[in-house]
Amino acid sequence: MGVTVVRDQFGVPHIFADTLNGALMAQGYAQAQDRLAAIWRNYTLALGQMAAVEGEQWLEDDFRKHLIGIPQKAAHLAAQLSTPVRAALTAFADGINRFMQEHPEKVPAGAEPVTPKHIVALMLWMTLQWSYAQVLHELEQAQQLLLSGEWTPPVSFTSNSWAVAPSRSALNAPIRLIDPHVPWFGEYRWHECHLHAAFVPTPLTLCPTSLSCAGFSIAGLPLIALGFNERVSWSATAGGPDTADAFLLRLSGDRKRYRYDGEWWDIVEETVPLKVKVGETVTEERRRVRRTHLGVIVFEWGDVAVALKSAYDDMGEEAFLQLVRMATAPTLDAFLEALSLFAFPPQNIIVATADGDIFYLLNGRTPRRNPQFDWRLPVPGWTKATEWQGILRWHELPHLRNPRSGFLQNCNNSPQFVTIGADSSSLHPDHFPPFAYYSHTGDVYRARCERALELLSQTPRLTVDDALRIAVDTYSPKANEWVQRLLQACEGASAQMLEQMGVREGTWQAALKALQRWDGRMDKDSVAAGVYLLWRWQYYQRHPELTWADDDKVPQSAAEQRDAVDAFCAALHHAVSYFGALPKLGEVQRLRRSVHSPSQVLSPLACDLPLSGVQSFAADCLRAIWAGGPGEDGRFHGVGGQSCTTIVVHTTPPQAWSITPFGVSDDPDSPHFVDQAALFSAEQFKPMTVHLSPR
Repeated sequence: MGVTVVRDQFGVPHIFADTLNGALMAQGYAQAQDRLAAIWRNYTLALGQMAAVEGEQWLEDDFRKHLIGIPQKAAHLAAQLSTPVRAALTAFADGINRFMQEHPEKVPAGAEPVTPKHIVALMLWMTLQWSYAQVLHELEQAQQLLLSGEWTPPVSFTSNSWAVAPSRSALNAPIRLIDPHVPWFGEYRWHECHLHAAFVPTPLTLCPTSLSCAGFSIAGLPLIALGFNERVSWSATAGGPDTADAFLLRLSGDRKRYRYDGEWWDIVEETVPLKVKVGETVTEERRRVRRTHLGVIVFEWGDVAVALKSAYDDMGEEAFLQLVRMATAPTLDAFLEALSLFAFPPQNIIVATADGDIFYLLNGRTPRRNPQFDWRLPVPGWTKATEWQGILRWHELPHLRNPRSGFLQNCNNSPQFVTIGADSSSLHPDHFPPFAYYSHTGDVYRARCERALELLSQTPRLTVDDALRIAVDTYSPKANEWVQRLLQACEGASAQMLEQMGVREGTWQAALKALQRWDGRMDKDSVAAGVYLLWRWQYYQRHPELTWADDDKVPQSAAEQRDAVDAFCAALHHAVSYFGALPKLGEVQRLRRSVHSPSQVLSPLACDLPLSGVQSFAADCLRAIWAGGPGEDGRFHGVGGQSCTTIVVHTTPPQAWSITPFGVSDDPDSPHFVDQAALFSAEQFKPMTVHLSPR
């Protein structure tokens, strides 16, 4: 089994193997070299074992894994894997295990040899969590809907994605963006890898082929989740059709059965052991889980219960098969055949190909449902009328191929906003059942969506430089409206009021003047942007109900305008107290990584650099940065947002550029621990050396 691994100037592994299993073994080894602790944390998280390692604060999270059935499903599925899939997952596990054997000093305490069960558990969790998050949101909102008639769209992780057709490309080839927004510390951090295998057998693919792909995966998972091959690229943004439901159950007097179709059906009970670390001792707590054919019971009130069920509950090894077939797909049609396995999470998918195709799909394993029921609410579980009737096929979900506008985008918006012109009307919600359309949320139109549509429509022949610039565009579309409301609210401010608030008039006037002249860009060298971030943070403290999706909810009422002025005074007080003057955004918002704790921001720091952009405190822009803090020094630090921003050009061969906040390695002694941080801070990209050859 010939395998060669070459690392480029940024430490990214380029793997060349005779077979897929050889490539996967090398990928497992390379991931372990870079992020062994992260791999084990992800497996521990997926299997619901975090409380045994990190304490009782993880107990409820562990229990949720057992409620959904991740550990149970993983054990069952791992025992039922087909021979080719088992061999592939074992090869990936063998790579991790080999590194652990060679470097026992780097093995986390309590780690055991990796098996396919660990990988399957993480695959299941990375998919099921999205589906269950949908139905839990629906359950929370059901009460609001019944009481007020209002429905709040779910807020989750964010992302940006777009693709332009050859007709709008200066290179006469599709150019596209892959830009997921996730936490920078924790299980979602991306690991870049380039995989080349001379032979991939059936039935992993529909016909024997080779593999040549690049992109990003989650630590502990094989292959590429987001990326491209020689012919096809793909991206995903949060949001999807409704893939899970809540069912009302009628329980028997002894609560051991539930009514269904005129009969009493038994509830299946199991006791799950949960290990908990308390001090230096690990104890065991046992909890009861009750299941029905309509899903796991999560709430009980007397003789009424609620069960949750996801269409992904019966997902098997197709989660791995789909990744293989996506990575090897030579055409859009082949990629759609791979998507038809519906093992990818409910997401907005945008595809581009070297043939010149661009394509959008609201992807997800979506049950076919009885339209007589309102699926936003828990539905009766005692009648066959609410039984699912199979799964919708991809062409029954909102999708669009090669729009006349020449571009597609999705920034967590609903489908009718993915492009402009006549084609957008074909994606109107009236053309689809509600459950097939963005989880019942209807019109979802983000500030980032507005900006992406504006920039793409105004650029008739997109260049690579244009694409790189748009990917990190710092203009906040709603900032001017917020500033104008603030300026109006501040008109009646008196010297006495400023004195009472502890703000000097000179500072007040300088801040107002900076905002009046501001262009709305969240640039790191902008004083106005620094003041704006501090103000929005202070306003958010007074209105914590706002989310990043509420950037259009400017202060309007008299009370809100008073809060705006009060928040502005507090922001100026913060600025002077910590910075001595009005600070630039890059002084307020920092890119930081700790030397001794790669997953946290603690001193000493390996990097401490200025950050542009915003996606915090209900403010939004394409350069999405989630700010945490402030810390003891009054500064905020980036905790998430743009995480593996990538531009792909489908020339032959393809070209690509990417950037991550820190680097490919979690080892503070590695030269690749923070070697991308300066580029990320400067809004620049590194080339993805797609055509590196084995030495």
